[in-house]
Amino acid sequence: MSIVASEKSPRLLYQAVQELYDNLHEHTEPDDAVIESSSRVRVSAGFILSRAEALLLAIREQLDVPYASKDKQPLMIRLHAHVHNISELLTGVGINSDDPVTLQQLIQNVQQLNRSVCTTKEPVCSIQ
Repeated sequence: MSIVASEKSPRLLYQAVQELYDNLHEHTEPDDAVIESSSRVRVSAGFILSRAEALLLAIREQLDVPYASKDKQPLMIRLHAHVHNISELLTGVGINSDDPVTLQQLIQNVQQLNRSVCTTKEPVCSIQ
């Protein structure tokens, strides 16, 4: 998979949401069962995005930010709304609603939110 394709993949969004979920909990083992299926059945992008939504809903519930939408919006719009509400509560600033709801934008927003709540430093390697 090329670098460009991997930066916009549904799996990367799921991994970013999983990181956020893990950083907000003391859970450090990733759920690789969804990402790397040992069977020959391919995991579709919609299933992974649904898992990402389930994690976001769990975060909202635990932060007492319930989601009670009566109308059925598209999945990407719901993901955007979840990230916006969680960001607004945790950082005081929601994500820009004028941005297009693309997979790449959602990944960037979740990664930015993750960096704002992460308490561990990533090792940095510099070549001198």
